Amino acid sequence: MTKTRKCLAFVLALVMAMSLICIPGLAYEGPDYDKKAVYGIENYVAFGDSVASGMNNEVRPLYEKVGVDAEGNDILVEILGSTDYGYVGRVADRMGLDLHGNGAVSFSHTGMRVKDVLNEIKEGAVDYAADEDLIYPYVFKTNGYEARREEIREAIKNADLITLNVGSNDIFTGPLTYAAYEYQARVDAGEDLASQGIIGKINKLLPSLSDLTADTTSEMGIFGTLLSPEASGFLEIFLPKCFEGYAKLKETYPQVLAELRELNPTAQIITIGVFNPAHAMNIIGGDVITFGKIADNILLPMNSFIARTSAKYGCTYVDVVDVETDSSVHPTDAGYDDMTNRITAKIHPTVEFKDIAFQSTEFQKSIQWAALTGITNGTSECTFSPDKVCTRAEILTYLWRLAGQPAAEQGENFIDVHDCDDFAEAVAWAAEKGITTGTTALTFTPHALCTRAQIVTFLYRYEQATNPEFKEPDAFSGFNDIGLTAYYGAPVKWAVANGITKGITTQLFGPLQPCTRAQAVTFLARYVGV
Repeated sequence: MTKTRKCLAFVLALVMAMSLICIPGLAYEGPDYDKKAVYGIENYVAFGDSVASGMNNEVRPLYEKVGVDAEGNDILVEILGSTDYGYVGRVADRMGLDLHGNGAVSFSHTGMRVKDVLNEIKEGAVDYAADEDLIYPYVFKTNGYEARREEIREAIKNADLITLNVGSNDIFTGPLTYAAYEYQARVDAGEDLASQGIIGKINKLLPSLSDLTADTTSEMGIFGTLLSPEASGFLEIFLPKCFEGYAKLKETYPQVLAELRELNPTAQIITIGVFNPAHAMNIIGGDVITFGKIADNILLPMNSFIARTSAKYGCTYVDVVDVETDSSVHPTDAGYDDMTNRITAKIHPTVEFKDIAFQSTEFQKSIQWAALTGITNGTSECTFSPDKVCTRAEILTYLWRLAGQPAAEQGENFIDVHDCDDFAEAVAWAAEKGITTGTTALTFTPHALCTRAQIVTFLYRYEQATNPEFKEPDAFSGFNDIGLTAYYGAPVKWAVANGITKGITTQLFGPLQPCTRAQAVTFLARYVGV
């Protein structure tokens, strides 16, 4: 029982680090220049969880007690305006605004999930009746935000910029808290979860693992501890709840973006992916393979889903999976600065292109979508150059921006791609994910014109790399100009099945034809479902 209590205490400590510790916020001061003139943002609205609230080892959001629930627990409400320390306050400061009545407001609070944002902005959209994850004493449904719904909706309508940062509580904190209480309840009921857990089952086949306990793994890093028999019994409860949380997120996240867009069709909406606090957690002693690298791969499908869904609703996605974090599993001061830089770099003014009037309605819609999401800018302040042919480097850069400009772990060694090239990181990322293998083993040929076959292949491989639910489509009759052995045969089949291309005629795909800027953004728009 002592070991069980220690394991549970460790888990609850992580939960509490993300929730109730309250110390005064620190003021953040940024550079002094004409910020409103630079960014053109008059009204900024933020939604998010404890990351938006600025939590880490240095500071916690401020709370006030507003009552007591039926079980005698204090009902705490996070005080708006206590988030200056995090990225929300810093982003506001960059734009010449602040969270204390000067153009910026945060409707964020610790523990917030996607469904909580939806409840905050749309009446009757969420049913909490069977929500077993909500076991915090300051649960969202009782914290008073519902009473402010009309105020919140009005703020959304008037916003020039909206940021949304939720998801980690859906797949981590909520399931973690539920599992901690459920685990303890089962132990108190006399169940032997250590023998029933993942490692307990392995022990029946490999008895030599029987001495791998929470005590003996204390020097093996957090991952080693999680592999102890006791902890694996906890994981047996926790992991299914994680997958359940992800399924709920996939259902609810599009509803949130749809409602934000319904309330405000023109605001720039920046969505922020889920970061990974585990980069410093070693598996067994060394740092060659880390828990963080494994967690990156676990988070990739979730962040890719957020990126694709964001693009569908004309939102700009920002990848933050690699920001620096501390032991509170929140960004450090440097991490919040990094997030601020990434977010403000994506803020862009609305552009009206004068050279797209004679393009098809679909091309015009796709071009405007690409500009709104920041996937590509115009070739000048008022032109898009829709008929200009794209290079291979440009196409991968568009795809990289769609993915939120994720960092590559190491630079690519193509001899014709240099660190100083503005597409270098995009190419390195694409090579790392298997989206491109180059034109030879040593060259990428970045300035060669990108063909229709190549862009479809890039999209196909991106989908393979980021979507665990990817399935090859059934065979179709095919186009007359695609040979049975062509490398782009499967990608074209997939693209047709998913409505990304219809070919240049009913019988021809035109694989070797160069892809124009208008065609490229239309392929991307169809891919995300615009």
